[in-house]
Amino acid sequence: MAYEENYAKTARMAARANAMLIPASSQQNGLLTATDYNNVRSIFSKRKAVGEGVDVSTLGPGFYVAPASTTGTPSAPFEPTPYSWFVDVSIAPNADKIIILYQMASSRMFKKVYPHSETNNNPSGWQMLMSESLLWSGNLVPTTGAVINLSDAISNYQGLIIFYKYASLAYESRRIDGIVNNVKIELSAMHISDGSTDPSIKFIKFNLTAGTNALTINECKIINVNTSNGTSAIGTDLGAVNIMKVVGIK
Repeated sequence: MAYEENYAKTARMAARANAMLIPASSQQNGLLTATDYNNVRSIFSKRKAVGEGVDVSTLGPGFYVAPASTTGTPSAPFEPTPYSWFVDVSIAPNADKIIILYQMASSRMFKKVYPHSETNNNPSGWQMLMSESLLWSGNLVPTTGAVINLSDAISNYQGLIIFYKYASLAYESRRIDGIVNNVKIELSAMHISDGSTDPSIKFIKFNLTAGTNALTINECKIINVNTSNGTSAIGTDLGAVNIMKVVGIK
């Protein structure tokens, strides 16, 4: 009898445990625990579900969850294909409709204003709401083999902005999108002498290779051209160049 009671009790416990696991979704394999399910439910229960193929611009004020088939949404280069959107629609005091989209696949956010009057000065397309994260800062003279160790993986960002300068001049910056491992990045600058009697022009370049969370300098070159006599000299000493910071864009 005790065996049967224990067996029945075990069966009931197993049934309850199994009931706590539900299929995640058609996009995400595996099972959700009860805790994960409740977290998802708390998010979705505060938003209205949008049907298949609905144009996002037709939605009225409110908060929604929209499927990938929703039309009128933007595309983002170098980003995962969206499988769902959070949609926030509001009406401004001047009667403009403002839509904010949050792409669940990549955390990318977009904004679009649908003006009530054509005289409003608003971009006609979707705007990506960009954020920047400082990944490295310092004062590095480019030399072959030098490594810039970043505080986060490059793959977590849409691109990088690298800030550098020559001598005491103001920053220059270069934005690079869609960086992948082992791809070479070329940065360059030009400096025209400030002296009234110095006719030289310097052409500067250095190459970097991207790793998982680092940039390695693998080539440096400076070409000094004397415009008065047409001569030039090539070297690798970039002592007057400084890399100042690297910023991740998302």
